[in-house]
Amino acid sequence: MISERFKHLQFEAQFINLVIDRAKAIFQARRNDYTVKKQGLINQRTVLESKLLVAQDRLLDGTLPKDDYTTLADKVKIQLAKITETINELEEAQEIQIDVTQEILGLTKNIYQTYLDASPTLKRHYLGFFWNKFEAQDGVIIKSYPSPLFDELLKLNQIIYKNDKTKNPQYAGGFLQPSTVIKTASRLWLY
Repeated sequence: MISERFKHLQFEAQFINLVIDRAKAIFQARRNDYTVKKQGLINQRTVLESKLLVAQDRLLDGTLPKDDYTTLADKVKIQLAKITETINELEEAQEIQIDVTQEILGLTKNIYQTYLDASPTLKRHYLGFFWNKFEAQDGVIIKSYPSPLFDELLKLNQIIYKNDKTKNPQYAGGFLQPSTVIKTASRLWLY
């Protein structure tokens, strides 16, 4: 089974800490951006709601004709609906970022279990992140070829095998610095 290819893999502790720090920094920056955007939309909504209240008061005291009030109220309600929709989209995007960050943190702690628990779509992404291709014979994987990024992590000993009996997959390509690998991986995972 393909999942067995993940069973004995683990990230090196220092690499885990670097990935966690990077994931937290990216998440925090995005959360700050989310908070600013959401607050701006809430402020716009508050202004529009106040505008509608003033229009209602003017309608009731007779200083705003009914037709003008209806026109203004319709415009404000459309703008409020757009703001509410945008807030909902922001909140959904924020939830996705939380989910992605959780997956990254889970992956750093237990690659095998995170792979097993992943959705089929996410499993395909994990396969693409770790493996370039497999060679199989009679339904059994006989050779694995790491992806370029995974290959570099192996060369840098940032991913190690829990079971020393297992040999590293075939290597290909040149060396990258650990910081380059982390930046590349974080772009793939978080952007």
